[in-house]
Amino acid sequence: MNRIPAKIISKRSTQKFKEDSHYCLLKAKVGTRDFQVLVIEEKGASFSIGDKGNLLFREDAAFVTLEPPKGFFTNLQKGRLVGIYEKSFWQNLEIEFEGHSLFFQVLRPDHGLTLQKDAEIYWSVFPHMIIWESLCIT
Repeated sequence: MNRIPAKIISKRSTQKFKEDSHYCLLKAKVGTRDFQVLVIEEKGASFSIGDKGNLLFREDAAFVTLEPPKGFFTNLQKGRLVGIYEKSFWQNLEIEFEGHSLFFQVLRPDHGLTLQKDAEIYWSVFPHMIIWESLCIT
């Protein structure tokens, strides 16, 4: 499994997401590039997130992006965004790829990601999520 070291450079204050959980947005640096990462902290989880620290990106969860992070991930596919469906806090995206419809769930635009219909979009079924290099045990 490909793990890529990254550095947390800022953290937006946590906000309530649903009962017993919160979310925060981290800005992380991988090489010379900055990425914004959404993290959900569940009550009773074995870790918490500090303002600064190290993390690892891992290629084992779905994500979408408007711009591929060149040089880090080679398994991205390019498709066309054909549907955006509101669902409370999230958006469900429909992406057309080689005649198939694929669905992804992302944050709504007012929470970080701005998407428009018919945009070219990059996606992967096994790209990156985060794993903590140093856990803060609670």
